Amino acid sequence: MAERIGKYTLKFGSRPGIIASAAIVGSKEGDGPLGGNFDEIITDGTFGEKTWEKAESAFQHRAVVKAIEKSGMTAADIDMLMAGDLLSQCSGSAFGARDLGIPFVGLYGACSTMALSLALAALSVDSGAARIAAAATSSHFCSAEKQFRTPLEYGGQRPPTAQWTATAAGCAVIGKSASPHIEAATFGRITDYGVKDANNMGAAMAPAACSTITAFLQDTKTQPEDLDLILTGDLGYVGSTLLRELMRKQEHIDITTCHNDCGLTVANTLFAVEGGAVDVHGTFCGIGERCGNTDLCTVIPDLQLKMGFFVLPPDRLRLLTGSARRIADITNLAFDARAPYVGGYAFRHKAGAHIDGEEKWSAAFQHTDPAQVGNSSGILISDQSGRAAVAKRLRELAPGTDKNDPCVTELLARIKNEERMGYQYENADGSLALMMLETLGRRKRYFELLDFKIVLSDPTKSDVLTGCLLKIAVGGSEALVASEGKGPVNAIDLALRKALGGFYPVLEGMKLTDYKVRVIDSDAATAAKVRVSIESSDSRSVWRTVGVSTDIIEASWLALCDSIDYMLSAADGLV
Repeated sequence: MAERIGKYTLKFGSRPGIIASAAIVGSKEGDGPLGGNFDEIITDGTFGEKTWEKAESAFQHRAVVKAIEKSGMTAADIDMLMAGDLLSQCSGSAFGARDLGIPFVGLYGACSTMALSLALAALSVDSGAARIAAAATSSHFCSAEKQFRTPLEYGGQRPPTAQWTATAAGCAVIGKSASPHIEAATFGRITDYGVKDANNMGAAMAPAACSTITAFLQDTKTQPEDLDLILTGDLGYVGSTLLRELMRKQEHIDITTCHNDCGLTVANTLFAVEGGAVDVHGTFCGIGERCGNTDLCTVIPDLQLKMGFFVLPPDRLRLLTGSARRIADITNLAFDARAPYVGGYAFRHKAGAHIDGEEKWSAAFQHTDPAQVGNSSGILISDQSGRAAVAKRLRELAPGTDKNDPCVTELLARIKNEERMGYQYENADGSLALMMLETLGRRKRYFELLDFKIVLSDPTKSDVLTGCLLKIAVGGSEALVASEGKGPVNAIDLALRKALGGFYPVLEGMKLTDYKVRVIDSDAATAAKVRVSIESSDSRSVWRTVGVSTDIIEASWLALCDSIDYMLSAADGLV
């Protein structure tokens, strides 16, 4: 049972925690640096609905359903749903929950709604009021702007630097003794310093953040240095600066070392070293416990290559990228391809002018030599690419290729055609490499699909696995295997590996590290095309493949086959 400690805080006795979670976002959020962490990215902001408000409800509904699916339960197993949004009378949540049949508690906490729903869900589980509870929230840029700020119908222009309300929804399923657990919840009070500027929400919210953080520290008798992270969501630069100033001057508490808003921990660390700090504690790839929260993959090269501090010998610094990917592989976490210095996209270019300039004078277009951190430069290919960019990629496999080569013409035409069909090769380096091999007449077909059948389980039963019966041919031999998995994609993946393992032992070192589905044309409803993106890795490298179809299983199969073909091609030295 929950125990009140101090005036504002409840400490939970049964260690309620998050069994599973899901996040569904719009295209702007999906294109950002956190894009690889979301379960689903929806390109159509209307989500096939007639209004933005209905779209928000659909987003939240999808997030709740996805989280419940990931927990291995059904809606019938959920005793209570705590949810809220930014709309009048919580209409986004109410309509999103309408068809779920779960007892519903509507919440309104504005920017704090997700934290509020998590706290109340944990309290319900801890008290026994619910065995399993779900906590959810949503927002939609268009519906929020329509209600709170400028009517979008006026067509007013907003700079990219302006604050944007997220188009997103998230849900967490809460149960007892789950991990990560929710130890305590602090309920803040209304704190209003009279800020009247509607465009300066950070300054308006900073005083409340200050009072709530102070209350938590006092009630729990903890110090900032006892914590890995104090996280606030959207104070921005002004609000974050004001929060730390209020904490220091008003409460005599310094949270600089563990507060992170808008990803400023790296900057805070660099300024601390510049100011005389001699010891930096941090994480590697964001993975760590009780050792700080700043990412050493960024801090180390920043200190050494940008600020002139000696951190590592050059031969050790060159191991940074390989070490980061190896750690991600060992921990079975998706590697952030957009990470500075060590990410696969860190030194890649897309614009034709950049690609041409980088070839002529690399130093003018690279902030540092990627080889210094063990990474490499490259280019991203899309339907907007020119002949020079495509020729440069082809030269990776066929040195001497120029932009007038017939292979360049063929490859560029194929890329443009397939991207019109829904493919996207910017984030599918593996599939692109295979297409390049095919254009050059060098692609090797390692197996042929003869037949496969999927035996779907009852979706209302969480303990029943999906079966796959797969028949393939390798050379003159055939293999027939059966496998069970958690859903059809997992079943196909396991069956394919099982069938090919006897022919290609190297596949034992391959892992599927990420799987994403994006609806391409949601106006088509259940007949919509989907793009499946798969990230795979071994101990040395990470690659991504893509498949597109109106059938999610077929799209997944295409991406899976490309993933395996790429690894086998790499093992044969073809890529």
